[in-house]
Amino acid sequence: MTGGRDAGVCVVGAGFAGLAVTHELHVRGVPFTWLDRGTGIGGLWSYSAGPAYPSLRLNTSKGPTAFSWAPMPEAYPTHPRHDQVAAYLDACARPFRDRVELRTAVEHVRPHGSGAWDVTTRDHRGATRVRRFAHVVVAAGHHWTPRLPEPPIPGIDSFPGPVVHTLDYHGADPYRGRRVLVLGLGNSACDIAADVSRVATSTVLSARRGAHVVPRRLLGVPWDELRHRWWWTVLPFGARRLLAEAVLHARRGPLTAYGLPEPAERVLTEPLVVSDDLLEHIARGAVTAAPAVRGVDHATVHFADGTSREFDAVVYCTGYRPDTTVVPEEVLCQADGRIALYLRVVPPHRPGLYFAGFVRGVVHPLGALTPVFEAQARWIADLVRGATTTPDLPAMTAEIDAHLARTAHLHGTGPADPLHIDVPRYLRALRDRSGPRRATRAGKVDRSGFVPARAARPPRREGSDRGSHHPA
Repeated sequence: MTGGRDAGVCVVGAGFAGLAVTHELHVRGVPFTWLDRGTGIGGLWSYSAGPAYPSLRLNTSKGPTAFSWAPMPEAYPTHPRHDQVAAYLDACARPFRDRVELRTAVEHVRPHGSGAWDVTTRDHRGATRVRRFAHVVVAAGHHWTPRLPEPPIPGIDSFPGPVVHTLDYHGADPYRGRRVLVLGLGNSACDIAADVSRVATSTVLSARRGAHVVPRRLLGVPWDELRHRWWWTVLPFGARRLLAEAVLHARRGPLTAYGLPEPAERVLTEPLVVSDDLLEHIARGAVTAAPAVRGVDHATVHFADGTSREFDAVVYCTGYRPDTTVVPEEVLCQADGRIALYLRVVPPHRPGLYFAGFVRGVVHPLGALTPVFEAQARWIADLVRGATTTPDLPAMTAEIDAHLARTAHLHGTGPADPLHIDVPRYLRALRDRSGPRRATRAGKVDRSGFVPARAARPPRREGSDRGSHHPA
């Protein structure tokens, strides 16, 4: 183990949020060290490093998802594949790629008595190192630590076949000829159920609660580009909702017709689930919808409606929870376990520590979160440079308390519920606290490394069939 003090800022994570932060630091001339556990730039979009699988592609369209300073190539499809997204992110990082230390896992970020932060890392050889920074930005996201049902499904430990989480799913081949149960009704559950059904003997999707399943295109345009159409912007919110509900009903009918539960909230109130394939696969019998799982008895799974079926494999598509192992929980969370950050970025009482990308867009859920990551990055860069400051402790505490009360009322009091944000309102709050926006040129990005539209499929990855479910 070695020690020492490094100049500048430490940024943890090389996905969208981490790249937004490092770009802003780079254009402002702020020295930084960039750390990521993966083998390449891209975060969760990197097939070798994260929860990417061969069929994964953007659910948002390439225009709104791209950084404002680097449009995605015109040759890319409207909804690029994960390898194309990873290549895009790698090309965006090329001007400062020499700053990144890959295959370097951050194990701990701990406060130091002098007001700095000690960052403990472990490289791919197992060697550990402790470095000290005045500022640390945690931008590793919240899609690395699997969230499993709590309490656990009764009897799940008796299941004889593989039980994996989305994080450990890397393709359908291991499920060829098997009877597969997919748990969940999020984007990954829809993707994986449709993917597996092409090779499995049978595929069942079990959903505890409903969700608004929408296609990638509505009214002839990508769903996330509706907000930019003049006829959409002039409509009041109630009219937009009625129009969306009418179009969805005409396109696919009620979700109950597919055996899926209806959502508790109306459309445009909660995040959408985007899938072009799931409902079609259910309609033609390739996927069967089922209610919540009541219990497991070896290979037999019992459902809430009293039916039972036998399975060979189970895939949890139950989402992720924020990882509180890198940063002490008392730094990130309040006493009840809920994340408590001023403007979802700054922990009170902890100067020099920032979080980027710890958000989920809910209100007006039409679009990618890239503009949010960019706004957070600009504000963090301003704070690091001293171009702006945070308010006093009572003001930060008041903002956090108001946000926690609002999210408790709308979403619940779970640890990750405070991640939900009203995107337009949140962007206005960040703009009010940031300095003047610095212009950057898209032409500075070397586009030669982008993956073309007909790129080869990534290589198969071994170990997809293992029966454990743990973070990478």
